[in-house]
Amino acid sequence: MESISKLLGQDKRRVYMALNTKIVVDDELDESRFNTTILIAPKEPDRKTHSVDTLTLQLRRHMGQREGVRKWMCDIYDSPARSSALVGLLFFGKISHFVDTAKISEIVKEIPSQLDAKFEESRWYRHHWACAVIDALISNKILPELPPEVTSETAWQKACEFLEEYAKTKELGKSEDPVPTCDVYGNEIPSSFDPVTPNPYLPIANKVIYPSYPDPDEELL
Repeated sequence: MESISKLLGQDKRRVYMALNTKIVVDDELDESRFNTTILIAPKEPDRKTHSVDTLTLQLRRHMGQREGVRKWMCDIYDSPARSSALVGLLFFGKISHFVDTAKISEIVKEIPSQLDAKFEESRWYRHHWACAVIDALISNKILPELPPEVTSETAWQKACEFLEEYAKTKELGKSEDPVPTCDVYGNEIPSSFDPVTPNPYLPIANKVIYPSYPDPDEELL
């Protein structure tokens, strides 16, 4: 039975920008060593690797109807809180338990085409899309406003710096450690993503599994 707090909408979900290990690293093309996704997770995500309690927003390209033409699209799906590629989290705020996937999908579906228009012939990266998603959630009053001196872009930059400093003393991406988490200023905060509890009956869930589609940062549009 759901708790009274959840029924009243008080059990709010947390919105994170997730920084993940890159599949392809090319200094001439990459602005960051991390790939970026959005996670909408419960207050205390399940530690089990096979538990699906988190909403993931991930940008990818797919082949369009015309041969050789790729289009950006956003996948939105339920997933475990921790993936094998997750190395760090940037916390942006809380949203109501009653904001459903359909509403979020409607808000973010046009962002790739909006970025195409904004950047015209210049290249945009996955983190530009993630920042635009955060901005869209704020403008639609799903997420609270950021402090006046902070933008989604500066917060992303601070998160990258935070992880670079973290990596000087600790190994990133270790499943037996909590996921390092920072606020929009790049300050470390307690992590809600605890060490993983492997599922002994699903050993493949505990291995590093990379997606089969091309990395969006490995070639120009």
